[in-house]
Amino acid sequence: MRTIRLHIWLTVCLFFPLAVEGQTHSAVDTTAMMRSDYITASLLVVEPSSEVYSMFGHCALRLNCPSQQMDYCFTFETSTDSKGILNFFIGQSMGGFAPAPTKDYLDYYRQEQRGVTQYELNLTPAEKLQLWRTADEEVARGHYWHYDYRRIQCASMLIYLVEKALEQPIAYGELPEQLQGTQRHQGLIEGKPFPWSVFCFQTIKGSEFDTSVPIEEKMTPRTLPFAWQHATIDDSRPLITDNGKKLVSGQPIEAAFFTPTHACTLLFIIALVASYGQWHYGWQLFPQVSDLLLLAIFIVMALVVTTVVLFSKYTGVEWNWYLPVFNPLPLVLWLIPRCRKVLLWCMGAVLLVCILLTPFIPQYDLPHALLMGSLLVGVLHHLPTLKLATHK
Repeated sequence: MRTIRLHIWLTVCLFFPLAVEGQTHSAVDTTAMMRSDYITASLLVVEPSSEVYSMFGHCALRLNCPSQQMDYCFTFETSTDSKGILNFFIGQSMGGFAPAPTKDYLDYYRQEQRGVTQYELNLTPAEKLQLWRTADEEVARGHYWHYDYRRIQCASMLIYLVEKALEQPIAYGELPEQLQGTQRHQGLIEGKPFPWSVFCFQTIKGSEFDTSVPIEEKMTPRTLPFAWQHATIDDSRPLITDNGKKLVSGQPIEAAFFTPTHACTLLFIIALVASYGQWHYGWQLFPQVSDLLLLAIFIVMALVVTTVVLFSKYTGVEWNWYLPVFNPLPLVLWLIPRCRKVLLWCMGAVLLVCILLTPFIPQYDLPHALLMGSLLVGVLHHLPTLKLATHK
């Protein structure tokens, strides 16, 4: 990586500025540098995968100078090792631009069986020279950006890179349907093939995702080509004029066989059967297993939601509509025997209200409503037991 960075830095800083400034005394053929085909600048779009952090795909900037035998992809990335994944979920990942030889970049996604499509940018020779220099400057700065999947991610940072080189904002025209609403609306549309990823994002995306934000923050690798095909620079020049060229063929995305809706429906049925069996037939073991399962799920959800709200550095998660249900307070109060009856009544009331509000709060959805319904059944079937114990 260091060798690549040094090679690019020396080439861009020593030779390309000569072309921009018109210094003809250099050994470099500056006339050739001003040809439109001397450098090609392209948007590379990688198809999504089932991992939560790549459900929207990926994008990169490809810069190719055949005469100098330089062909690199500049990609905004964060660490994807085990520590990096943990930092991703708690909002502490640091990101930055990194260069990779295009062949290696494409080979990586070929092995991942994820397709890659190229869209050439309609830039002048001087703009492409400046874009390469700007990209290399960003590489030299390292991972200094605080990654935020809402505002600072591969698509928004690629827009930043191009606008920084052009020194003017991109003027957007027609936009795809998913960019005409909120960030949550956009995520639900693009995440349809990945219901488990959507479930995770719905759990942690707070109310801020239902507010209006700039187009750049809603852009994803999947929407970027369409948006740039209908965008202009210099008031009239289209940013992209082609329909894309397939560089790597990927595997088609298969619909998930077992979705969160299926899982939460099954959990709801288990809770109902366990409750009915205990009440009507005096079952003991099956209701206990059901209670332990519900308790384990509640603890995991409470830890995730509370951690995101209190400790995550992501923007837009300061308030979470699942926090009234999934928080550690019920676990603490359960340790006080005299509080248990009141706690169950309060939990039941909160769960019922949240279920009834599902059609009116964008963060609430069917899988979470079924999950809360399962917890409500578990709470209600314990209330008669507590009544009898109190009466005795």
